Amino acid sequence: MALVDVYDAVRARALYRKCLSHDDTVEFIVSGKGTHFDPAVVDAFLSVAALFKSASDEAIADLP
Repeated sequence: MALVDVYDAVRARALYRKCLSHDDTVEFIVSGKGTHFDPAVVDAFLSVAALFKSASDEAIADLP
């Protein structure tokens, strides 16, 4: 669950800095593999990262 929250926060809810692109967000998450995130969870995330991008792009497009 922490990985999903980080993805959302970094991609779309950054309050104190510019939101990152999907690719930069994925890179940020991968950089935490084995330290901040369980490697198996990161690997699972990478297998569905394209779905995250699609959902995130839709949500961002709907923002006022």
